[in-house]
Amino acid sequence: MRTLSYPVLAAFAGAAALCLTGARPAAADTVTFSLLDIGTFAGYTEANTGQTYAGSGFVGYYGPASGSDNNFVHLFGLESTDFSRVALEQDITSLRGATINSASLSFNLVDGSGGTQTVTATSFDAMGALGYQFAVPTSLGQTMGTVSGGGGNSLDVTGLLADRVASGATYFGLHLAGTTPGRYEYTFTDVFGSDRARVELNVNYTPSAPAGVVPEPGTLVLLGTGGLSGFAGMVRGVRRRRRSA
Repeated sequence: MRTLSYPVLAAFAGAAALCLTGARPAAADTVTFSLLDIGTFAGYTEANTGQTYAGSGFVGYYGPASGSDNNFVHLFGLESTDFSRVALEQDITSLRGATINSASLSFNLVDGSGGTQTVTATSFDAMGALGYQFAVPTSLGQTMGTVSGGGGNSLDVTGLLADRVASGATYFGLHLAGTTPGRYEYTFTDVFGSDRARVELNVNYTPSAPAGVVPEPGTLVLLGTGGLSGFAGMVRGVRRRRRSA
């Protein structure tokens, strides 16, 4: 009876190990989350700062320098240091266990003045409901970027999102504040629609366990019985041949 050489046996063992471990590289994927204005108050502003607004989306705030007292406002506002700010949250349970390769927050600033300014984005512990948070509620990390009035903008938030996904958080929260005095970039959302600012969280990620990598239970049983016993028999046959030589 013909027996297999050691190179063939080694190849068989490698293939068996590959099937058992499911060691195939995972493919990266992309997802875009759209975040709408979720302030449900009627009119342009709301003075009751005890309210909260639930779900994924953003809420705008007027602050002490606005001349309108402290209010919720239908505005994606990055105006000056103490004029208007915005907070947002996104449910990230669909990313649980994933590796975040890149993440950016994109938005339009189509009203107010032109020019550029520096914006600070602060990650905070979001719980699924946004209240009046003109000041940063909690700081889990920050990043800064430059934005321009009159068009689209993007901030790199890769590190901030990766940290929240790794922690197992349900929501990713961001607080945005303009930090260049005298700049007035914002987007009205009350009469123009809740998506006028086109706020999006764009994520490229690698799933922790891509579909199809782990073998079916039946395949594991087959490898564990007939497949592995057959492999052991071939090893014994090679040993007998070497002794008789």
